[in-house]
Amino acid sequence: MKKIDVSNSGNFVFDINTLFKNNPTDTEFLFGSDTYSIHQNDCTHVPLMLSNTDDTEYKTLALTLCKSDNITLDFNGAFLECTGQLQPLTMLDCKNITVKNLNIDWNVPLSAECSVTDCCDEYIDVSINKDLFPFDVRDNQLYFNTGVDEQPLWGGAHTAFDKNTLCVIPNTGDSISIKSVKSLSENSVRLFLNNPISIPYGSYIVLRHSQRVHAGIFVQGCTNITFENVNIYATGGLGILCQFNKNLVFDHVVFTANRKKGRYIVNGHDDGLHLANNSGNIIVRNCAFNGLMDDPINIHGVCAKIEKIIDSNTLKCRFMHHQSTGFELFAAENDVCSIINRKNMSSLGTSEVDNYKLLSKTEFIIKFKNSIPSETSEGDAIENISNTPSAVIQNNFFGSCRARGILISTPKPVIIENNLFQTAGTAILIAGDANGWYESGACHDVTIRNNTFAAECLTSIYQFCEGVISICPEIPEPDLNKPFHSNISIYNNKFHCSGKPVLYAFSTE
Repeated sequence: MKKIDVSNSGNFVFDINTLFKNNPTDTEFLFGSDTYSIHQNDCTHVPLMLSNTDDTEYKTLALTLCKSDNITLDFNGAFLECTGQLQPLTMLDCKNITVKNLNIDWNVPLSAECSVTDCCDEYIDVSINKDLFPFDVRDNQLYFNTGVDEQPLWGGAHTAFDKNTLCVIPNTGDSISIKSVKSLSENSVRLFLNNPISIPYGSYIVLRHSQRVHAGIFVQGCTNITFENVNIYATGGLGILCQFNKNLVFDHVVFTANRKKGRYIVNGHDDGLHLANNSGNIIVRNCAFNGLMDDPINIHGVCAKIEKIIDSNTLKCRFMHHQSTGFELFAAENDVCSIINRKNMSSLGTSEVDNYKLLSKTEFIIKFKNSIPSETSEGDAIENISNTPSAVIQNNFFGSCRARGILISTPKPVIIENNLFQTAGTAILIAGDANGWYESGACHDVTIRNNTFAAECLTSIYQFCEGVISICPEIPEPDLNKPFHSNISIYNNKFHCSGKPVLYAFSTE
């Protein structure tokens, strides 16, 4: 393997991408332990469809590996410091890639934080560090300057964190709803509330703004991808989004606030590791997730709704969730798909794919080599069960984040062991549906063992938070003879969750 020193690059994004293109195989790229500034204007525009992400005409890409094989990116502790809406690192159709010793941050994060100086039923007064989170108040609205534009404060989905423990304050998750804003001084504003809530003096509140447009790292159509010693201090959307890949390893990947810059909570804009429609094996070990604004890990597939039965072998289908559409890799020849009764979520049978054609961002035609199940009706759903992974999730710390801990929806074997959970909501959610999020994957082999669930678990209630471990698929008309999940083993765990349900299980054998 040849080594290329890229530490003295001039036009960073252009030069590095040129080196990537000219050295597509058997190369180790060695970066200097420097800070590389990346502005959205330095990047290229590429049409891409990202799972669970807002749809835009194109994505703004910085460093991009495409059709590379046997590549190591050793960043040697370098920082990619970003400004604006962009995707720092993208990998498309690659094999055998290792990314290590990387730090990703934003000059001005696309979320903000503040500290509480006063609180009553009508309002919360907060102090915002204007150097870290530039802002302005106009027409009773709070606007944050991202370095390239201004973004308004969201009306809701704001969360309070304890000033000492940096954990979500009980019952504050998603509970701060703001109707208007008043400027009090250069660094202080008053947030008028739609509903009264008590937040202690000195607490931190994460104030959310900006769209979910890009991932921190995006990986699609790749095989054998490894991340080692990666710290993510900010993102513009999902942290690391991997879709339609085979075999993924995450070792010592950390999501946390950049304390050296004076931040206490803010890092990921949404999920940490979002892993959709993958296959092979996923390994997540020795990782840490702190203060994220959504779930640390989400492993799932995607369901589509059957709009029309064209003939006994052919279906016209539609992607239903607005943030998960346009997947060119949803199905390929010889993949196996399952037809799902959307009312009771039972599988009607499977068929092998002959060909798949995307008609638009939302609609596609899929033809099978054999006839679809005779019970199939228009309005049922389809999932690709070839795009489902096994997973091993071990020796990780799931700190207090806005939502839950691990979301798992796959029929392949899953082991969750030796982890510490401090999650504000449910620690482990085994879900699956074809009616709301359309995140598919009935679980048939899950082992949850030797984990510790701390007292902070399930102190705020979000969607599907019925227990510390919540087995909670969305099934409109459950059939007692056809449970959705099966073969889930939970043993040798420690629960420090007084007064909370340890386990909730629905439609599970």
